[in-house]
Amino acid sequence: MLVRPRSTSQQRRGTASVEFAVGSAVFFFVLFGVIEYARFVTMYNVLENATRETARFAIVNTHLDYSGLYNGPAYNKDTRIDAHLRHYLSQLRDVYQNLDVTVTSFIGRPVEAGEVYGQPRPNWLEARVNDIIAIEATADFQPVLPNFLLMGNNIRIRCRSCMFSEAN
Repeated sequence: MLVRPRSTSQQRRGTASVEFAVGSAVFFFVLFGVIEYARFVTMYNVLENATRETARFAIVNTHLDYSGLYNGPAYNKDTRIDAHLRHYLSQLRDVYQNLDVTVTSFIGRPVEAGEVYGQPRPNWLEARVNDIIAIEATADFQPVLPNFLLMGNNIRIRCRSCMFSEAN
């Protein structure tokens, strides 16, 4: 009995669908990874811009008194700095979780005996001309597809912006 060999087209039936399934899975995995990474970089950049704008706000508002402008309890400038940064990020309030803002001041140009460059000041509101005011913001970024991309549920972002005080 003679066995007739199958033609090449009959042997490869369904191969294109298997190749498409494997290739498209890899393609979508890479595509979603690129999109998620671009989203992370964008959120980092926005937080970095917010800290820079808040530092700019802080350096020109070290000695100003806002107590007469606001009704309610005693005015706290740290609260105003925090509110300024949160206002800058108001359009993205659902993206950042556990947002924390810290304001510190460092000696920028030693004037008095015993002062050392970079030594922290106890109160950032008492910063003199050319002292450094630093705004640090930390937040948790939540990826859209953490399990699919083997990422954690939260990624900690930390941005710091330092500027010289104008001590008005």
